[in-house]
Amino acid sequence: MHKTDQALLFGVDFKGRFSRSGYLVSSLLSVCVMSLAVVATVHIGFGAFVIGLILMLVQGVRATILRLHDTGQSGYMALLLLVPGLGSLFSLALVFWPGDVVANRYGEAPEPAPLPLQLALFIVTVVVVAFAFTQAENSSYLSTGNTTTWSAPSDR
Repeated sequence: MHKTDQALLFGVDFKGRFSRSGYLVSSLLSVCVMSLAVVATVHIGFGAFVIGLILMLVQGVRATILRLHDTGQSGYMALLLLVPGLGSLFSLALVFWPGDVVANRYGEAPEPAPLPLQLALFIVTVVVVAFAFTQAENSSYLSTGNTTTWSAPSDR
């Protein structure tokens, strides 16, 4: 695999490597997809949530496997994601774990994601998540319709 054959940030193939920044960018894309799925769920139904969840899970596992490849490890270590608590810590550790700087059995060292792309995607993620929360909060789908609050009984 040559540097021009780098793994795409979003896809379904499990060949190649992700740099730390590529892993982070891919993870931010997953958060955006899931946030948009939540908004779609509010407007069109639960099926949108299921589709978003499947896309996010596939992408999350893929990103983890490609990141493990960058460190020279087998993708099977991604099974650690299934261990409650440890899986989250493992995902976070992959952001800081340095990759191999030379070619390994999974391909050439990947180029880091450009800083402008990282910053832009971070901003987009914040905006999309805020939008998703706003839409979910304002939706009648999630509200019970009861806007009254508890109050002490009144004297009659």
